[in-house]
Amino acid sequence: MSQSPSTQPSTSLSPSSQPTRAICPPGLAFTSISENDDATLLTISDKDDERERVDLDFDFKWLGGENTVSAVVVDTNGQIVITDDAATNLPDSYNSFAIGSYGWPRVAVAQKDLSALSSGGGIATLISSRPDSIMISWENSEFLCAGGNVNAQAELFANGAVNICYGTGNIAYGTFPAGIEGGGVNDAYWTEGAVAYPLPGSPFNSTTGKTSEWPTNKCYCFTPGDGFAESTV
Repeated sequence: MSQSPSTQPSTSLSPSSQPTRAICPPGLAFTSISENDDATLLTISDKDDERERVDLDFDFKWLGGENTVSAVVVDTNGQIVITDDAATNLPDSYNSFAIGSYGWPRVAVAQKDLSALSSGGGIATLISSRPDSIMISWENSEFLCAGGNVNAQAELFANGAVNICYGTGNIAYGTFPAGIEGGGVNDAYWTEGAVAYPLPGSPFNSTTGKTSEWPTNKCYCFTPGDGFAESTV
């Protein structure tokens, strides 16, 4: 049964320690799903600053905790918020929030103001569902007022694992954050055990999870209890 977040923190979180036991599967890489027969183009794909509820085909153990969620909210601005209500009064995601400061549990992939490519094509925000995972992909997008382009995706697994992968892209100026923040291992949402996991290693800032450099062909794997591991393609 899906749940709604209970409380929100009033202060930013310090990044949790980054354990090194997590391991990425071999051959992991960004894979465009825009032409997959089983991929679905979300209705928000050609819109700006919009969110859409996405029902999962499985119960997602957020952070590997005891509670599960059966839906998430996908944001055109490069993140997934762990709530089942797209109408929730969330912070404006076009502003770039350091990992640990957004105020809601989320998976930030390339969280910044995204828009349709000026050359055409629109924001391709897609999902591809499997029995125990869902891939959410932002393709052929650009950073509004920051130039560059975006091809990035996250895959959420029923056991709470998360893969974040980057394809080709660039950001002309400014930064965007990436990583995970939310409740403790045994809590579904924000609680006293709240955690913040910025993506590890260069080019990401170890405190904020922000980067001014696009991490081309890099993947990061989150394992509940073990943190993130990096896998360079």
